Order: sequence, then structure tokens, then C-alpha cells
Amino acid sequence: MKIPWSQFAISARSVDYADELTHGLYRYPAGLPPLLVRTLIHAFTKPGESVLDPFCGGGTTAIESIAHGRYSINSDLNSLACFVTQARAWPLGRNSFRAYLRWLRDAKTVLSFSSSVEAVPLVVSDLYRYAPSTHGILLVLRDSARQLKDAGARRFALLTVLRLGKLAFDCRKNPPNPRLLANSLDAIGATYSERMESYSRICRNRWSQHTRGRARLKVFCTDSLGLHHRLGDLADNVTLVLTSPPYPRVHMLYHRWQVYGRRETSLPYSLLQLNDGMRASGYTMGSRHKAADGPYFRSIEAVYRGLGRVLSGNVIVAQILAFAEPKVQLPLFCEAMERAGFVELLPRAGTRDRISRAVPHRRWYAYLAGTTPSTQEFLFIHRLDSRSRSATVNEWTGKH
Repeated sequence: MKIPWSQFAISARSVDYADELTHGLYRYPAGLPPLLVRTLIHAFTKPGESVLDPFCGGGTTAIESIAHGRYSINSDLNSLACFVTQARAWPLGRNSFRAYLRWLRDAKTVLSFSSSVEAVPLVVSDLYRYAPSTHGILLVLRDSARQLKDAGARRFALLTVLRLGKLAFDCRKNPPNPRLLANSLDAIGATYSERMESYSRICRNRWSQHTRGRARLKVFCTDSLGLHHRLGDLADNVTLVLTSPPYPRVHMLYHRWQVYGRRETSLPYSLLQLNDGMRASGYTMGSRHKAADGPYFRSIEAVYRGLGRVLSGNVIVAQILAFAEPKVQLPLFCEAMERAGFVELLPRAGTRDRISRAVPHRRWYAYLAGTTPSTQEFLFIHRLDSRSRSATVNEWTGKH
């Protein structure tokens, strides 16, 4: 297999925000770079094959896979991530899209009578109460979205409400008043409608050529440690694992918004009526302390050891990862993958050169202008070691 390393390097250098397809509709923390994801998919898969993302986050891999005629299998422990992946990556049929547009018109009517909506204060982590009128309107919009009978339209309407809530409460100095909320809905609704209509049309054209039959998108809300037990026959068609695991010892709020950048709120789960049963460390496979390195890399090893038992021998694993301390943690990551039975592929044999990318837009380091270690991501490409696979399969099946 000839690997186009130069194409990967060019794609990795792109620092633009992704607004094509449905990528820009809701920004999940630490999203994958779509251009690099697209390049990897074309390099390692053919139309009709499956791409697996065991840490799917906001669904960038799923969007690119489906838009380019591949099946997409995803999992995440965070129910918010699973919802965002399904809502952004599942194209809407024509009837679903019409149902969404009707809801959007009704939502604008609700906002025009916002003065009659019951005010409900948003209570944050320190019990401070915020913006009762704005919060009350969001709850009314959520309830109207949940009444949609069409599942695709319902998810997309809830995603619109989620985006409106994020705009209102996530790291803003002043939550908008109802009038500004109405103007925001106009802009968000127009953008969401245009992007989803275009994305759905692209997917229909690709599917008609390549992917008939079984479901094109699968999302498992599960711990990746047990994902190999859930895949079943789906594993047979996977030729690429493309993902970005949580960054070791990098603090990231996958499950909270921060009002004024400080006070945490679980509002995204409230708007979606989902359960959020973990602290931040539960979603990042460890805390920010150095002692967390051991459990983190043991978890990485266990995830891929399990996947190695069920995936085909020619599978490629592409991962994009940043580290709090690259000099210490990068070797530990490579050792964990090796213990799991995977061999790293590098641009030049006999070297340790890797493709990396700077991420200047990282919000949690915005004031440091991209100078911290965690704003540099590395691309890792592995394949299953045939010897390790034989030993693992024999162990799995009980053969000696």
C-alpha cells in the first residue's frame, strides 16, 4: 500500500474553520479537521466500505464518510456526542426536511410572542440564576421540537435549539434578550436549512451509486472499552478506524457549557432531555494530574486490543491526538498501541518523523495564542501486526 504522506501533510496544515457540508452547524470541542479526515478516507477506503470512529465526538468522521459513499460506525460514552453525531451526519429526506421547515416557521411565531412565555431562571453550578426569559423560551422551543413525529426532523430541530442555547449561554458576557434571540433564530435557521439541504442532496447522489442495503450510519452510546462486543458482523466491513481519542491530561469540558466562561451548566443535556452521569474526567479517560497517565494509556491499550480481536487483518487505524506533555506522553501512547498489537507506519522508514498540525483556534488556550503543547496535534497511522493478531485471535477463541 502506497501511503500519500505528502497529501496528509498538506491537509494537516489547513487551519481554516470548516463550514462545508454540516460541519459548522454545531461545534463540538476538539473537532477533527474535515479536510484531513476526507484525505484519509479517500486514501484508505473505497466506496461501500465502513469507517469506524470509537470516539466520535461531534461526528466529523461520520459526516465525511457518509458524504463520500462510505458506511459510518460510531461510538461515544457521552450521550451529547452521540446526539450531535446523529443529528449532523444523518441526511434528511424530503419529507423530513419539509417537517423541519414547518417547525422553524412555528418557532419564529413562538418568539414573536415571547413576552407571554413563562420565565424560568437557569441555575448554574454555584446556584447563581441567569436569564429567566431566555431560558424559558429555549424550553418552549425544545418542547415544540420534541413534538415532531419525524425522527430526522425532530433531531435536527433539537440541534437548532441546542445551537441557539449555546449562542445564548456558552461563554457570553450578556445572555441575549428575547428580541436578539429571535434574530439569532432567523440566521441559524437559514444556515441550517441551506447546509442540510445541500448535504442531503450530496449523500443521496453518493448512496444511489455505492451504498444500498443496510443502514449507512450506526451510533452506539457506549464505553469504547466494550465496543468490540457491540460490533458483531459490522466489523467485517471496516477497513479504516479514524478517530481522535481524548487528549491525555488536557482539561476539556465535553459535557458542560460555561456561562461567562466560569460557571458551569448542564443545559445541553436539559435541552435534549439526556442523562449526564459523569464528571469531566469520565469523558477524558483521566484527570489533569500526572498520575492519570497510567490509567489513560492502559485504557487506550484495552480499547485497541479489543478492536484488534474483531477487525480484519488489513485494517488501518488513523488517529489525531495532542498531549499535555508530548515528550513524555507521545512515547507512552506509541507503546500502548504496540502492546495492543498495532504497528506504526511513518513517512520515512527508520525515523520517528510524524505529521503534526498547529491548531490556533483552540478555545481553551485562546489567550495563549496557540503556544501550549496541546495546540499541536499529531497524526498517527497504525496497522494490525499480523503476528499479534494471530496470538490475540487464538487467545480470544480459546485455541492454543
